[in-house]
Amino acid sequence: MISAGAEPAAGQVPDRVGLVAPEAVCRVAPSPSADAAGLLKITGVGWAAEILVEDTEADEAGELWIHVGSWQTERYGIPHGCWVPESGVVPT
Repeated sequence: MISAGAEPAAGQVPDRVGLVAPEAVCRVAPSPSADAAGLLKITGVGWAAEILVEDTEADEAGELWIHVGSWQTERYGIPHGCWVPESGVVPT
């Protein structure tokens, strides 16, 4: 677990992240060419902006992707969870 204010070591993904932009396309598989599952949005509710990292996987180009579980995506109408690229999130 990453403590508050600590930066993860190179190559490690923190257990909690937030979106870099106000909106992010979330994909059905860890690939930029995968179908879009839906759109994640930062809302005014602080707890809703934080994403718990359930899993990570690299795509065919070696880019790391973060899996967002269904219990976090259901509020966006995405019933089965989805994937966002690591480049689209920051540690919280």
